[in-house]
Amino acid sequence: MSSFRTNFGKVAALYNKARPKYPVEVIEKIIAYSQLAKKHKILEVGMGTGQISLPFLDRGFDLTGLEPDPNLHKFCLKKFHNYPNLVIKNQSFENYQLSANYFDLFLSAQAFHWIEPSLHLCLF
Repeated sequence: MSSFRTNFGKVAALYNKARPKYPVEVIEKIIAYSQLAKKHKILEVGMGTGQISLPFLDRGFDLTGLEPDPNLHKFCLKKFHNYPNLVIKNQSFENYQLSANYFDLFLSAQAFHWIEPSLHLCLF
């Protein structure tokens, strides 16, 4: 499984261009369902090229993105250099030191299947 984790980084710009954007309605439903407010913090696992990150960042939410692929990490650093409400870490969820009750929303749009399956239950 993990051997394919970094394939998309080899073509980061193309992957960014080809990936569809998320509908505004989906973002609004996530915000409403999770009762997210500006003071809340989001952890995004598998940031990729930041397709779902952008709408949350544009709404002013603080977001920490974890991206294990070094090329995608570099791509996001450049793409989102004007967002002070974003921290991007070049590491996997499995290696991230998660602080209890620090994040208010766990977000993993298209990368949840890359997380080690034994950790899935501890997320909920």
